[in-house]
Amino acid sequence: MSTITRSTGTPIAGSGLVAGGGYQGITRDLDLVVSFAAAALAEDYGQDVVIRFNSDRASGGAWLVTPDGRNAHVGICASQVTASQRAAWERWAADDSDPEWQALAREWLATSAEGELTVFAHITARAAGGRAHELAALPGWNDMTGRPSAYHHGEVDTVMAALRRCKEFVPTPAMHQDAEDLARWEADGGA
Repeated sequence: MSTITRSTGTPIAGSGLVAGGGYQGITRDLDLVVSFAAAALAEDYGQDVVIRFNSDRASGGAWLVTPDGRNAHVGICASQVTASQRAAWERWAADDSDPEWQALAREWLATSAEGELTVFAHITARAAGGRAHELAALPGWNDMTGRPSAYHHGEVDTVMAALRRCKEFVPTPAMHQDAEDLARWEADGGA
């Protein structure tokens, strides 16, 4: 029987800060979406799941606890646009010292209403193993952190759509241990 737990976060040494210390969503709706995602992952994979929210509580996710004890390879995440987030975007949109951030902030303001809730499938290259090439071709690919930490954080319409994407690329959580496939993917430049 799989269990679902909530993380209280991880202290960041010497800073007094706690990473992922949100415990629950900023709104009931956000918390319910992530809780539903946790139940769907636990039922479908038959594995333990941990719920984590960022310290601002405006985003979080349900993550499979994989055989290596980690819980960041496969997850279903959600975020909700808050008034304080929109206020920050407004400041960035008015600041022309960084045109790239300014353009992004203007786009977010135009496309993301306060209260809007978005669901994402989150799958690391390591989890996708030999299918990382296919995953990298989907919108939401991020390799800023460098391989093998590259990951897919793709927006989907529903929790069940996120679960389908997770199952498509990671039918069993043990796939992330396929070092040979990952090495081939890295040797090809990750694309």
